[in-house]
Amino acid sequence: MNYHVLLLSALLILSATSKAQSVSIDKKVEEDAPKSAVKPELIGIDPSLSAPITVMHDLTIFPPIDKLVKHAIFLEPRVDETLYKVEMYAVKNQEVDNCNKYFLLGDFELKTLEVHGFPYYIFKSNAQIISTKISCGDNITKMKNVPSGKTELLKYISVLPLVVYAPRDIEIKYKIWKQDPRELDAKSF
Repeated sequence: MNYHVLLLSALLILSATSKAQSVSIDKKVEEDAPKSAVKPELIGIDPSLSAPITVMHDLTIFPPIDKLVKHAIFLEPRVDETLYKVEMYAVKNQEVDNCNKYFLLGDFELKTLEVHGFPYYIFKSNAQIISTKISCGDNITKMKNVPSGKTELLKYISVLPLVVYAPRDIEIKYKIWKQDPRELDAKSF
């Protein structure tokens, strides 16, 4: 059985048995934590339950790392998350011309929090940008978000935030991809 289903089932049981208690815990967490550190999300999976599940995304468990900024991606709950993927990539705002292709050099490195076991990523880059060398006739430049040449394609998991550390001048972006559930045949030749 999928561990996400087990986790959500356990949360449903806890939600149904301790409705009043969970409300007071949620209020206490909201009062004690900084607004940017905790993001509550409601997951209404089973309409027969008296209270929806609240998943708290506590970002304070992720320690600061020198010269890196923490970024978090919060995904919306979906009915069948196995049909979705998250493509994560980095961008740097740079002045570029109109005719060449530009890419930010760097790699995503997967790490795990020692105490909690939660995954997180570090985008390692020296902020160097490479490009094709086409001669442009007009010499017109503009500011543009230059994407990283490498991306990460990840499972869609809404119960945990995707946390990424990156250098200060680099932003983290993502796209949601949906799988076509049809099974297609390869052509024999």
